[in-house]
Amino acid sequence: MDYGDIMKKLCLFFFFLLPWYGGTLLFPIDISYYQQLELPFRLPPVFYMILWTSLYLILSFLSVRIISQVGYRYSKDYLRSLLFNYSVHQLFLYFFFTMKSPFLGFTDSMILFISTLILYYETKEINPRWKYFLIPYLFINVASSIYLLVTLFMNL
Repeated sequence: MDYGDIMKKLCLFFFFLLPWYGGTLLFPIDISYYQQLELPFRLPPVFYMILWTSLYLILSFLSVRIISQVGYRYSKDYLRSLLFNYSVHQLFLYFFFTMKSPFLGFTDSMILFISTLILYYETKEINPRWKYFLIPYLFINVASSIYLLVTLFMNL
């Protein structure tokens, strides 16, 4: 692997990584709103930062791997699924923190879970071994949906 190939992959990695943080610029997280909600348990905001950053790194690494191995032409379905998943993920910040709606946040989390299942399927179609990269993302989506459902009922 030459220097140019490494730089290309690094640029591609940041191309996939940086947009995941775009939602926080468009829809700032209102910590005071989060703190005033009744929650089943509280986790410090730094926990969420570490958790989601880890998932973003995994998704970016996986995307670079897929593009590098099969190219853009054969990964169109994966990229469409990733873009839809990304969009739904970013909308959560708007629904939950800007609109301050636990119901819309929960609804969005369920759509996110479904879109993650689709992304899992598209990844498996490209290379069955790569689907394992998405298991932490699936697990966190399920846990988040349950957490949001309980939060929704506690704040009715």
